[in-house]
Amino acid sequence: MKGHLHLTLKLFWGGLATLLIGFALLIQVGREVLPHLPEWREDLEHYLSVQLGGEVKIEEIRADWDGLRPLISIKNLRFSE
Repeated sequence: MKGHLHLTLKLFWGGLATLLIGFALLIQVGREVLPHLPEWREDLEHYLSVQLGGEVKIEEIRADWDGLRPLISIKNLRFSE
């Protein structure tokens, strides 16, 4: 019985540590990648145009972080068939 409890606790703490490290890595990757989003505006326009079956134009796109929240701002998004 004591061995099962020890194994359960070990798995619990190991899983929790893995989740926390994964979450921290995800946040860090987002902080590194998100500021480059404006550089990919044309690629994003093309992708959305293909997916939506029309022409998508974005005048401006900005991205930043506020604490743990990503902020994405799109100015003058136009869609035409």
